[in-house]
Amino acid sequence: MNPEREPRPLSSTVWSSWVAGVGALVWFVTFAALLAGSQFYTDDLLYLQQGARDHLTLGWLQVNSYGHFAPVFRLIYAVVARLGGVNWALAAAVLATLVLLLYVALAWFTTQLLGRRPAAIVVAVAGVTCIPALRTTLWMASGVQVIGGALCMTFCIAGFVAYVRSQRVAALAISVLSLVVGLVWQERPILTIGYLVLIRYLFFPPDWALGRRRTIVRDALMWAPYLVVIAGYLAYRLFVFDASPAPGTLRSAWSLLTSGFVRSYLPSLVGIRLDQNSGWFEPASILGALVLLGAFAALALTRRGVWRCVVFLLATYVANVAVQAAGRLGAHGADPIGYSRDLQYFVDPYLATIFALCLGAVLPRREPGALGRLVPGVAVLTAAVLAVVTTVSWTVVVRNNAQTGAHSYLNRAISELDATGPVDLVSLKVPASVAFSFVDPFTDQVQFLTIDKDLAQKIDPTSPRKVVLAADGSVMPVHPATLARSTDLGAARPVPGRKATLTRTASGLCMSGGASSAIKVPLPATAPLPGVGAFQLAYSSPHGAEIRVGTYTDSGRSMNQWWSTLPGGTDRTFLGRLDGEPGQGLLIVAVKPVQDLCIRSAWVGMLAVDTPDGCRVVDHVGAYTAEPADCSKGWPAQ
Repeated sequence: MNPEREPRPLSSTVWSSWVAGVGALVWFVTFAALLAGSQFYTDDLLYLQQGARDHLTLGWLQVNSYGHFAPVFRLIYAVVARLGGVNWALAAAVLATLVLLLYVALAWFTTQLLGRRPAAIVVAVAGVTCIPALRTTLWMASGVQVIGGALCMTFCIAGFVAYVRSQRVAALAISVLSLVVGLVWQERPILTIGYLVLIRYLFFPPDWALGRRRTIVRDALMWAPYLVVIAGYLAYRLFVFDASPAPGTLRSAWSLLTSGFVRSYLPSLVGIRLDQNSGWFEPASILGALVLLGAFAALALTRRGVWRCVVFLLATYVANVAVQAAGRLGAHGADPIGYSRDLQYFVDPYLATIFALCLGAVLPRREPGALGRLVPGVAVLTAAVLAVVTTVSWTVVVRNNAQTGAHSYLNRAISELDATGPVDLVSLKVPASVAFSFVDPFTDQVQFLTIDKDLAQKIDPTSPRKVVLAADGSVMPVHPATLARSTDLGAARPVPGRKATLTRTASGLCMSGGASSAIKVPLPATAPLPGVGAFQLAYSSPHGAEIRVGTYTDSGRSMNQWWSTLPGGTDRTFLGRLDGEPGQGLLIVAVKPVQDLCIRSAWVGMLAVDTPDGCRVVDHVGAYTAEPADCSKGWPAQ
């Protein structure tokens, strides 16, 4: 590139205005995409419920989160849950803000290397709008963790570059502080120290003209705060934090490295996300390879020592794969090919590509030949084409992603519950399109929805209007399909060793006892259920009770995954889900000390709803089964 033909840098005021304006646009586009195509999903239900109900302490922030030490990550969930409940708009605003901060960090980095020129903003925007970043942000759990870690890494790198170029202590302080925040966000920022070493000695080597001893001391003082932070972090992770990494084999690591490079990394460079069933050599992979090689070739036409950029990219890519391989590939059922298709693991390699190419700007200039003079025009044309392709891919990814089912289900459920008014929502489980079973028991509908204060007021166990959420999220009146009912509880008895007392009064069979006290309520035997099991207790209790209900047989028991909160009062009924088969009767366990829980009758059956094909029993997620029922029957009298 001919320096005489380069455009004059913009003034700092104009430049700041451009950066801020584009940043605002990035925020609003990200926010709109999240509202249009995503919702809380799988892990989000777990972290939101924990954040809403658990006591916030330093110990809670340090709890192992699927192997991650992530206090900041957990704190963000607690804030979102306590301020917004299940308000996805608030969560989307938080995610969009994290993307904005990543953009700011990238803009700081690119401005230092490319100057106050449009290219610096274009590259920063490319970094935060790439398909890996979008796909990662659509899921709150991955967005908060990965984008949060990436922005800390980028601020750390940008601050380090600013320091080695200007020797400003403030820049070094920002860099070190960003590393500290990154390490309490997630573990991946530990790789940042490797990035910094490569940047220092490949692109900004020490000035030995100052004298060997002085140069060594100067570098030692520069590295000292980073080393103190890393040493403290490693000591905590190795000797204090309770984590069990599951490193994979060299073979699985090689599969992750190669498959990820071909099927995820290369296509992402041209704004494409490959289908999960794609092969090894798809057109998008080939185009990505051509663009990557073309970028380094163009850099080689105008700069000397481009091998340094190549070394930087290769080293950082392998390091990112190594962290993944060391942490998860040895876990039961871990699939390296499956991980290689998960774009959240390719946000950092994509950003490393940006770092590598931008760092080429500090390499010695090469007098451009005829081909070198074509580089700016080709770069602009390529950027324009990639922008169009990425825009199209955005619409596809937003419309068809893993959170699409959650978006439809939760938006419908929340809006219909809000419009319906107080109802007794019989809590089923959310379908697998919203959360997989590995986060049980946090898949319980009522337990999740009632972390929202407004929705909690809409769900009233004392309401005569009994409803369920169907598998599509719609609110539907629910009807009983009776299997067994007992109004004579004379055969009920305390469970030996559980210290429950039973007294018979005019109000029914009254249970008292401490936490974990339990009674058995025999019921007529029933056949295996074709749909979801349910129980209803008619009771009176001056203070209410928290109980965990299960079923029992001669061979064992099956307890509900979540407890039931019975409101206080007289002549009450409570209708709840049964997670096990009815068996020989109900097992009622006090979660907290209980006093005078007087049960008059117990009912066991299934739940049914009116469908276009008639009255049908529903399963545990509200999906219609083929089992017919009679929706004209009312609920058992108290």
